[in-house]
This record gives sequence, C-alpha cells and structure tokens, in this order.
Amino acid sequence: MWSGGLDSTALIWNYLKSGHNVTAGYFAIRNNVCKIRCELRAIDRMLPFLERYRFKFNGVMGWFKWNYGGNINFKRPECPIWISVCAMLTEPYDEIGVGYVLEDNVTRSDMAGFQRLFKSLQQLSHCHNKLAYPLWRTPKQKLFNDLPPELRRFLWTCEDPQGKSPYRPCGRCHSCRQANSYEALR
Repeated sequence: MWSGGLDSTALIWNYLKSGHNVTAGYFAIRNNVCKIRCELRAIDRMLPFLERYRFKFNGVMGWFKWNYGGNINFKRPECPIWISVCAMLTEPYDEIGVGYVLEDNVTRSDMAGFQRLFKSLQQLSHCHNKLAYPLWRTPKQKLFNDLPPELRRFLWTCEDPQGKSPYRPCGRCHSCRQANSYEALR
C-alpha cells in the first residue's frame, strides 16, 4: 500500500532498483479526508517517474473509516498494514513488502506475531505470498537520501494538512518535524 510518504515510496523504489515488478495501491482512511487528498496528489505527481520502471498502480483500493471503539490501538502502525495485507492476499504476489523502518516501534517479537497471523490468513486465501521487511534496519534519513529527486520533492508526510486546497503541511506534527530534519541534513 502506497501513501505517497517516505516509507512506502522508499519501499517501492527499493524493489524497483532491485529489478522487481511492483504493484501498489492506496487505502483511503476516511477519518482524514484532507490527508487523503494530499497523499493522492503526491502519488499522482510521482507516478510519471515510477511508471518508467516495472511499476503498476492499482489506484484507490478501498475507503475505510476506523471505529475508535474497543481496545484496538489505532496509533500502532500495524493497523492499516493488516488491512492492506488482507487485501493483497487475494492476489498471487511473490512477496508482500512491509515498509517498517529502523525508527518504527516494531520488535522482532512483533514481526514474529505478524508472521504467524499472516500464515493463518494465507490458509484462508490459498495464496503463497512471502511477507518481507526489507527496510526494517534502515534509518529514515538514509531512505530519504537514497530516493531520486523526482520522488523526494513530491513526498507527503503531514498528518494534519492546513488551509484549503492546495493544502500545506502543518509544520507541527511529528511527521512534519521529521521531514524537515531530512531536508536539513540532505
């Protein structure tokens, strides 16, 4: 699943550089419509560059609204990823790459749990995809520096876009502060 942000864009670029065919899609989370518009705009701007490689974009693959009830912590990074993985299990991909990076709060134990859940879901789908974490030990700064300028300049990372269309990054959220540090260290 591609958000137009650093991690998912770097994951796509990493696979393309390695000579793989890559298919990506976008899951829209309706709780933040402004963010959806910004992410899809970033994707639209990056597509002409990526389509020169073996890349296919499946477009918006679903519209979801999180229900914030129960004891599920939707701030954890695995929630949208598992919706995505479940959707991808219906396709015979060789490998499903997850864009966890060094700074994410994901442990080996978490990944082992994800792998067990993935194996269980595979039995329902009859697909034999492999789950991979190719960026897990890579710092975000390196991901940013390794991206071509044609992708880097269109990344969207803000969680709380401001103004009216065209929206501007808020400059206050964690993602904006991180993005500003990548630019400063480039």
